[in-house]
Amino acid sequence: MPTTPPISIQQSPPTITFTIEPVEDRTVVYQRVAPRFKGDPASAMLFFTLTVTNTDTPRTLTEIRVSFPGSDEPPTSFAMDTLIPHGERAVEMDGARAIHLYKFPTELTVELVFSDGPHAVSTWRLGPHPISYSFPLRREPPGHGELAALPGIHVEGGGVQHFGYDMTVLGWNQDGTLSRVRTDGAKNEDYFSFGRPFYAMADGLVVYATDIHPDNPSPDGRAFERRVGEYVSEGAPTAIAVTNLAREGQPLSRFLVTVASAGKLRVLAFEQDRHGDQLKLLAEAGGALAEQVSAARLTSSSAVTASLAGSHGSLILWTIPKAGPLVGQAAIDMPGLSALKVFALTATTVLTVARTTGGKLQLAVWGLQGGKLGPSPLGTDDGGTIGGFDAVAMDGGQRAIVAAQVLGDLKLIAWDLVPDGKGGVSPVRRGELRQGVIDEVSLVTMEAYPDQVVGAVRTGGTVKLIAWEVSDAGEFVRRGDAELGPGSLVNLSALKKKAVAVAFRSAAGNLRITMQNCEQAKETKVMQFRELSAREFAGIDGLATDTVPTDQPTLVTASRLKDGHLKVSLWQFTDNNTICVLHGDELVYLAHLQQGSLAKGLMADTPVPVKRGVPLGRMGHAGASAGPHMHMHAVRVRAELLADLTKLRDTLRAGDVPGTARPLHFDKVRVISASAMETDLGGTEISAQGTYFTTYLVSPGEDPT
Repeated sequence: MPTTPPISIQQSPPTITFTIEPVEDRTVVYQRVAPRFKGDPASAMLFFTLTVTNTDTPRTLTEIRVSFPGSDEPPTSFAMDTLIPHGERAVEMDGARAIHLYKFPTELTVELVFSDGPHAVSTWRLGPHPISYSFPLRREPPGHGELAALPGIHVEGGGVQHFGYDMTVLGWNQDGTLSRVRTDGAKNEDYFSFGRPFYAMADGLVVYATDIHPDNPSPDGRAFERRVGEYVSEGAPTAIAVTNLAREGQPLSRFLVTVASAGKLRVLAFEQDRHGDQLKLLAEAGGALAEQVSAARLTSSSAVTASLAGSHGSLILWTIPKAGPLVGQAAIDMPGLSALKVFALTATTVLTVARTTGGKLQLAVWGLQGGKLGPSPLGTDDGGTIGGFDAVAMDGGQRAIVAAQVLGDLKLIAWDLVPDGKGGVSPVRRGELRQGVIDEVSLVTMEAYPDQVVGAVRTGGTVKLIAWEVSDAGEFVRRGDAELGPGSLVNLSALKKKAVAVAFRSAAGNLRITMQNCEQAKETKVMQFRELSAREFAGIDGLATDTVPTDQPTLVTASRLKDGHLKVSLWQFTDNNTICVLHGDELVYLAHLQQGSLAKGLMADTPVPVKRGVPLGRMGHAGASAGPHMHMHAVRVRAELLADLTKLRDTLRAGDVPGTARPLHFDKVRVISASAMETDLGGTEISAQGTYFTTYLVSPGEDPT
């Protein structure tokens, strides 16, 4: 799309230029906002994104000043602390910085202020977004009194969904109340939204549509599925470890699978696409003797493996290039051990936790020195007699939590990893907590709760989840637990900020995966575990898991099958069912649709014309949905995609953004504020307006056909 020039430019320094979105017909556009109450003054909302180009040395943007020449609209400014490097940098105003307009100015001046003094100033024409649509819902019998709740909840996040809505349907219950549910809301079908038909908002072309993904199993659940990517090999692994290597936001993500097979170490590097549809074996190495294995990520291209053969442990630093063979550093020998695991602390340090041949717990911190793993540990500490164990790092690698079996009981121990002033680190033992009898344990930390650890344990043949808070002094307080059923081979992985995946072998010998939401009460800090979904698959004899941070977080399972083969599988939450309709150069995106609900012929490989008001599909609960509803937002499609609709379809299928955000306005519907519903059921008819922030209730229009 060609760059829209401003009316005037005042530049100092001349090395800084910037453009602005959203723009239509050489005019920066704002969203007209429907009045909340009858008699309210007209208003508008301005939200914009800048693309700043710097042809000189990096500069720090400290302030954005906004004014409206020739208007009584008051100026405003926003404090910033944004580095503008050499080249281009997008500067997006978050929702809290959206500007409310009441005087409807016709010009906009934006001034960028930098820490070194010079400013960059440009002025544009300003006006309302000129495009509006029919409302996508109709009055459906028997629900003539139903209303649509239309909150603009995406506004705070900004981005392409800034002007988007998450629409639900409200109906009247038998007790005379207006609600989202008919009954208790335990099932998707209880919601007035679920299965509600929606219609084309204008004449247009359906350029992409899919309804193959299952609806989430319940209003507060999430469905997940095994993805296409899969790897099976012979070798009968006796021990397995999985290690994520990816960084957030990478289109391709890598991970290691480390196994002991036929008494030897085997390291496999894999790459997957972000959708989990492709899984590629990049490289394979090994050969050292091994009966036990463990691995820890340092960076996206390096990891450390720990293996044990007899009583001899070894650490190997691996380099994982984008292409070419895996490169392993000469092994560091660790004698006199009966169990050994390695855990990442930072990009340059790892923690080993071991059980000596005498049954004692042993901790050691190892560091990279000159790009090589140090020949001796930075610091060591010994604990008591233990059986099985696991560990996690906390506080950016400054603390280690070890969970170990001690005389059959679970014992939690906190160590602070304290610099000794000589380039080393000394593990300093802090608090501990002894719990009930366990047979297995797996630990994780969670992004949402940095002061807690979550463990999955097997006790008495039953798999349990337990959460503990860890104080600054290293003391433990149990904060919640849940039983998950009989099982063994317990593996726990942090899946999202507030979700974990527990994989284990069920009582039937099958792979069972349960996704658990973890919600902490603010006042009591009690952790509540709630199952999002659970599925059971083919039988296994061995198991290891880890999570890769793709668009939809990927759970990697590496299993020893009943026939002895190694199987690597990818699992993700299910995708959205969506339909994308092109109206001129503006694309309306509708998501979370009911599985199998789209009208026949809409999922063709070529664009499908539709007329305003024709049925398209039904509202559902698929993908990243918090309950039955329909998401909608609009974008102006980039010129190169508009000229090649096949490329546009492929962009949408890949989950990429095809353009920039646009306001979404509606015609000939009546709206009221939720707070005014009892006194003003009639509402106000709007034309070419949208809603913003507060929850509006919309009376669906008549069938326009």
